[in-house]
Amino acid sequence: MSDINIERILVAVDGSPQSLQALHAAAPLAASLGAELVGLFVEDQALLQLASLPFAQEIRTYSATVRQISPEALQRELRRQSRHARRAIEQVAIRSEVTWSFRVRRGAVANELLRAMADADLIVLGRGSQIGQRRVGSTARTILLETTRPVLILHRRLPREPHALVLYDGSERAEHTLDVAGEIVGARNGYLTLACAASSSRLALTTQVTGFRHLRRHGREAQCRWLIEPTIDKLRHVARAEGADLIALPADIALLQGHRLDDLLEQIDLPVLVVR
Repeated sequence: MSDINIERILVAVDGSPQSLQALHAAAPLAASLGAELVGLFVEDQALLQLASLPFAQEIRTYSATVRQISPEALQRELRRQSRHARRAIEQVAIRSEVTWSFRVRRGAVANELLRAMADADLIVLGRGSQIGQRRVGSTARTILLETTRPVLILHRRLPREPHALVLYDGSERAEHTLDVAGEIVGARNGYLTLACAASSSRLALTTQVTGFRHLRRHGREAQCRWLIEPTIDKLRHVARAEGADLIALPADIALLQGHRLDDLLEQIDLPVLVVR
């Protein structure tokens, strides 16, 4: 079997709809893996600094009224939000019967997440700033660029037996991606399909053989679909045709004809696992 061992899953919780979606999706995954669910609430230092400025004001959306923001009021609101976030992870963890912990840190949100990830094996993030939004938020973009840990971008729960489509080119990084995806779907009795990416049918066959050998060494099996001269559209087509619930790919996706990672995330309406 794979030597990948996911023992701690980090979730950023701030009370926003996307963070609660990520939390509710991460809890059953933690239960399947026997992992600890770690919640992190970050008191945004930039907001606190902004509140200390004399011209800082809050505009209330529904009443269109304006009021002054004070650092003290903002700190009270952040404490209220952190209590709400703690209750949320406690309730979800108890319901899913998983071990949990909760931390509060102050600083730049992305920086504090990156620091916390040093002790985690997987981070789960929500997508966008609104439910159903495909756009990847700035914090998620920073995490994807700088982290060395696997990142799972979720906007809905994985099904009980998830089907993961793994973008695979035979490289060492692609094999690591295959191992992480296999650990996640294997814990939930799911299965894998290799999207064997190559510039020709001959190379795709070689890639397929390499992938199957790697899987057999780790006690896993998979289906395979060839992805000749891969593009995002071709990957989307294969994912749709295979009925995939999750796409897993190495962080370096130069093989997708120069498309950036955030291009892919914003064009595919599926959970995505990114592995470095």
